Amino acid sequence: EEAIRVGKGPYDMIAFAYCGLATCFQAMGIYEKAVNYFVCYLDVARKMKDDEIECGALNNLGVAEYSIGNYTVAIADHLQGLQIATKRDDQPSRMKSFANLGKWKYPAYF
Repeated sequence: EEAIRVGKGPYDMIAFAYCGLATCFQAMGIYEKAVNYFVCYLDVARKMKDDEIECGALNNLGVAEYSIGNYTVAIADHLQGLQIATKRDDQPSRMKSFANLGKWKYPAYF
């Protein structure tokens, strides 16, 4: 966290540091903190103008939002990720978005 506060380094390294922190908090079940770091990850991805990283950040954020019961926000995140993946013709990312969206249509399978 201190390295990120200093703000030195390339944007991609800062983005992945946020992603790593978010993933750790998510794994520990501290979902609100995970959401906060995924939002930071998304903000940096957008500053970088990197669609691939932005798409991944949106999918990760959607999963974290789902974990705290923010279903409408989670769906919106996944739909944004799906839109970016479709524009990029990125099939793996499209599949991730569709799979995450499937949690709401078929919750018994997840």
